[in-house]
Amino acid sequence: MLNRNIRAASAVMASVVLCAALTGCAEDNLSTGQSESQSVQSKIINTTMDAIPGGLIVRVNAEAASEAGPAVTKSGGVLVSGMAKMDKVFSELNASGFKRLFPDYDERTAAINRKYGLDQWYVLSIPENKDLETAAMKVAALDYVTGVQYNTAWVKASDGVSRKYVPTAAVKSAASEYFNDEMLASQWHYSNMGDISLGSTARSGADINVADAWRLTGGNNGVIVAVLDEGVQWNHPDLEANMWTNPDETAGNNTDDDDNGIVDDIHGANFANAPTITGEITWDNYGDSGHGTHVAGTVAAVSNNGQGVAGVAGGSGNGDGVRIMSLQVMKGTGGGSDAATSAAIHYALAKGAHIIQCSWGYNAGVMQSDYMFSRTATAAAIDAFVEEPNDILDGGLAIFAAGNEARNMAGYPAAYRKCIAVTAFAIDNKPAYYTNYGPGCNIAAPGGEEICNGQSYPTAEILSTMPTVALQITDSDGNPTGEYSSTDYGYMAGTSMACPHVSGVAALGLSYAKDLGKTFTRDEFTAMLYGSVNDIDQFLTGTKYTLLYYQGQLGNLNLANYRGHMGTGYIDAWRLLMNVEGTPCVTVKVGEQQTVSMEDFFGAGATRLTYTGVEMSSDDRAALGLDSTPSVVNGYLVFTPVLAGSAKLTVSAIAGGDTVGSSSGMGGTEISREISILARNVASDNGGWL
Repeated sequence: MLNRNIRAASAVMASVVLCAALTGCAEDNLSTGQSESQSVQSKIINTTMDAIPGGLIVRVNAEAASEAGPAVTKSGGVLVSGMAKMDKVFSELNASGFKRLFPDYDERTAAINRKYGLDQWYVLSIPENKDLETAAMKVAALDYVTGVQYNTAWVKASDGVSRKYVPTAAVKSAASEYFNDEMLASQWHYSNMGDISLGSTARSGADINVADAWRLTGGNNGVIVAVLDEGVQWNHPDLEANMWTNPDETAGNNTDDDDNGIVDDIHGANFANAPTITGEITWDNYGDSGHGTHVAGTVAAVSNNGQGVAGVAGGSGNGDGVRIMSLQVMKGTGGGSDAATSAAIHYALAKGAHIIQCSWGYNAGVMQSDYMFSRTATAAAIDAFVEEPNDILDGGLAIFAAGNEARNMAGYPAAYRKCIAVTAFAIDNKPAYYTNYGPGCNIAAPGGEEICNGQSYPTAEILSTMPTVALQITDSDGNPTGEYSSTDYGYMAGTSMACPHVSGVAALGLSYAKDLGKTFTRDEFTAMLYGSVNDIDQFLTGTKYTLLYYQGQLGNLNLANYRGHMGTGYIDAWRLLMNVEGTPCVTVKVGEQQTVSMEDFFGAGATRLTYTGVEMSSDDRAALGLDSTPSVVNGYLVFTPVLAGSAKLTVSAIAGGDTVGSSSGMGGTEISREISILARNVASDNGGWL
């Protein structure tokens, strides 16, 4: 059975900073911020479906939050706030804690919390045997409470199975020309040569087209990607050099050096051990699958280090890979929770992450509108993350897996308009059988699929890093299956695997912007990302023979259902870097003579200009398999690409005459335009202008 990946990931909330408010407030003076007619029931944000017993997430109004005093304390074993109505509810529920969900780690985060209303969110701890609906109604009846949320568990949609890497005689890919990672030729998802030894349906070009992008940048260690998942094995030999390190914390001294309430949060933090956040990240508990380590490797395994795999933004072997921050939101057989992921997103913001990589979420259909989701604590954390400026954008990027239920909609949070939802395609450039599609889905990336025309090819899944110890795989009830994870490196599949490809490409784009000294608005960069794609709809005709998700057997998948529903197209790393540069990119077809009109570059009079030359480096010629530099004939750039690849060239012409003006004679002015050429086996329907 195919590994369908993690769509859950959170863990129980771990908000250690004491704060619980309301002490000393004069209740009668607190405004409700709501109409008198609003019912108590309307304050309940979600349902009890998959709710974790023992707690509620509570939002108070701004006035109540601003009146907050010292932490709620216990007196004689009873929680006391000093407010009669609140204390009565505490007593009735036998509450044991009322703490801020989003701590004030420092002065900056305290200001951010007030700016976005994050200081209004609390976690109420009650005995696990208390009825949650009754408790929620009691809390919601308080005038200054504006919302009560059940702490929902994220759903694990993964069998946890990984497949061991076995050396193959894979065709040496274009990516292997630039980096020396020993398994790179088997990472078809970076540079697909149509090698049928990896999968009988392999199609050349079904990849993220990153090989030539690496000639421009391999990453920048000033870019931080927070991986919210199982813990990342930070000392993995192919990850360690690219792990984020907290500059304000000293490893191993058992001291909270940065005074944020977390001891030794060196490479991130562990939110899986509610109610405590710790700096001890784990990846080898009973029930762990290695999912977090696998995802992290796709984003930024150390590239060009002569071992293992490469990461999309793992650097060039010179210490320049983007940095991975591990925010552990689940461990072992435990699921996750709204509170855990909310707190983890807040930590990512506090510590300067540019991207949150999130391969988890609700099953599709649990929530079906942005309004429903926008009322949650997770949405509040995402809102702050994507709106608070960083050094490259005026807000962070929240990238989520669309989901693996083969539903015609994305699950939340992926479907939220402020998030980037990633669908998955297979080695054949067609949708993977498990991927969600339709409303809420933004962009496609390789997720892999074991089945190729009815046959099993584990190598057609996604190859990445795995923990260096074998992990016992468990079923959905936490029982051992008798199977163990692959070690060191292995294959997995799912939108969970597609998601880090987009996170990695986005990180590569931010790295290039940083290298060039460019900044963008978040909206500008997101638009560039969505436009940096190749057309997937051209492949969505007829059927493909694969596993049918709901039938649980092989059959013909109708591809017409996916047309126009996989997002804007499938991500292309080279295109994104060209968009960052501002260089126009045109797509041409391999093996055919191309006559590219210069009108799009030099205007309507392009055929009448005198062209003085075309400049193209030897590396760029090699990328397209050209023996010589293209020429311009009658206003058309003429050449025949032999290889699928990406390259740049500069065309020069004279404006205002046949010769260039000089001290000895009248003439025109020489002008030039840089052009990007993307040679693929199939050209885009729109001629390549994306």
